[in-house]
Amino acid sequence: MRTALLIVAAGVVALGATLALAPSGRGAFRAWLEEVRDGDADRGWDLLGLEAQRAYAGDADAYARDVDGADWGALELDPPADQWTDDGFTHVVTALRSSPATVPEFLFGRRIVHAVCDGDVPTGIGAYEDRRPFGGWGFGSGGVTGSQRRCQAAFRTAAP
Repeated sequence: MRTALLIVAAGVVALGATLALAPSGRGAFRAWLEEVRDGDADRGWDLLGLEAQRAYAGDADAYARDVDGADWGALELDPPADQWTDDGFTHVVTALRSSPATVPEFLFGRRIVHAVCDGDVPTGIGAYEDRRPFGGWGFGSGGVTGSQRRCQAAFRTAAP
């Protein structure tokens, strides 16, 4: 009986440690925003979800060229905020304080972030963080719907 209790206790401790150490996308979008701006060596590549990395066919150098070519000083954002969570994914949005034209186009084209609008008026950028235990890591833009396409178009046609 004592041996069985020790085995169960060891299993509970192991499970707890695994849950505590399991990667989570919590904060990945926030951390990425810092890394692309502060010149981190990989420019936030390690924080991108698989979908965004696949958009580059795994080519971190092509991603680095896009990041290095962007004018991050012109892009002004409010702090990111969680909007909602469902099935382990959290929608994180940051409001724009600068012109929508300051958002680097590759962020939409490579599906790193998605456009956020109020009707046809650009208001921010967002991403979905993968926070599933044992599941995933990172963040990405999610699917592109008709309203997403219209919103992204509003970013492209916005005055600087």
